[in-house]
Amino acid sequence: MEGYKDNSGFNAVFGSSGGGSSPTISRDFGSFHSEQDQVAIVGNANQVALEITDTSLGVSTSPDGTISFTNEGMYLVNISLQLTHSLPPATSNDYAYVWIAQNGGALPQTTRQVVLNQNIREGVLSVSYLISVYPFPTALPTLEIYWTTSSNNLLLAYIPAPLGAVEPNNPSVMVNIVQVF
Repeated sequence: MEGYKDNSGFNAVFGSSGGGSSPTISRDFGSFHSEQDQVAIVGNANQVALEITDTSLGVSTSPDGTISFTNEGMYLVNISLQLTHSLPPATSNDYAYVWIAQNGGALPQTTRQVVLNQNIREGVLSVSYLISVYPFPTALPTLEIYWTTSSNNLLLAYIPAPLGAVEPNNPSVMVNIVQVF
């Protein structure tokens, strides 16, 4: 890194001495998931529950899915939702929508849509967002994930591994968050 200079603080984080010691990078992160089926009320903003914390530092969640931050910064948020048509089989295409909110207010331009046609039983909606977490006006905002559907035929499904199978359980929701700066 000797000689590399920029205005982003790179040298402040990594150093430029070339002295052989490993740099220390401290970034907040969190990995969360849900092991419950989640049903949406059609046309309503339904908050995604995240009752299980896999690992975290500086990022936490409550069972209802409200995500809190210890430090300000920019965070990469990756969300994966396991959608399943409920039984009996669907007779038409169904739509699911997911979006991000801060302090309960929807963030513009964050809605994503997936369509499961009547012949598709399951699908995954996976989205990534770069979210700004800075005090407004004085406290750090919370983050929430919301979803809704076009019909009662879709749910976020927790799928346990079949008895004796080698694969792990399939959470209905997985969320990974990492501070990028």
